[in-house]
Amino acid sequence: MAKPKFTLDDYLIGENEGPVRHDFVDGRRYPRPRPTAIHRHIADQLGTRLRAHLRHDASYVFTGGIRIRVPDFDAVYYADAAVAVDPTYEEGTFVRVPILAIDIFAVGSPGPDRLRRLAHYLSLGSLRQYVLLAPHQVSAMVYSRDETDDAWYQDAIGPADLLELTSVSLAVPLRALYEGAPDMKEAEPDDGPGFPFLSDG
Repeated sequence: MAKPKFTLDDYLIGENEGPVRHDFVDGRRYPRPRPTAIHRHIADQLGTRLRAHLRHDASYVFTGGIRIRVPDFDAVYYADAAVAVDPTYEEGTFVRVPILAIDIFAVGSPGPDRLRRLAHYLSLGSLRQYVLLAPHQVSAMVYSRDETDDAWYQDAIGPADLLELTSVSLAVPLRALYEGAPDMKEAEPDDGPGFPFLSDG
C-alpha cells in the first residue's frame, strides 16, 4: 500500500509538532534516523568552524539538522550543516538559498535514494558545494560547482587531505573534524577515502 501523500503545509506542521524528523519528497515523508554520538560530534565541529569563519559575513550558518527546500522536485531534506544567504528564513520552515550543504550519512540508513537526493541538491541554482561525510571513517565526497561552465565536479578526499570549502573560502583538515569522536574507526595515513554510504539508498 502506498504511503499517504501530504501537502508541504501538512509536512511542516507535523515536523514542528512531532519528535521524529522526516525528509519530504513528492508528498511522502521518510523518517530520518536519530543522529549518533559521532554524527553529533562531526556536526558540532563543522558548526564551530563555520561560525568562527563567517562571524562577520552576511551568510547564515545552520547546524543541528536544518531543512532545505528543493522546489523543482517538491522536496525538503534535512542537512546536518548548511550555509545560506537567506534573510527571509523563518524558524520552523526551511532554507531557500543555500550555498553550502553538508550531510553525514550512516550506512544503511532509511530514506529516499541517496543518488536522487544528490541530484535534487545539485539542481539548486544557489548551491555552490555539497559535501558528504562518512560517519566512522575519515573520508568525504565533495561536489563543487564551477561557475565558469556551470558544471559540477566530484572530489574524493581522505584522512591526509584538506576539506576545501571553496563556497565559503574555508579549508579544514578533514581529520580534525573527527578527532575526539566516540567509537571512531581509525583510518591509516595511507588509506584512501571510502564511501560505502554512497552505494545504497
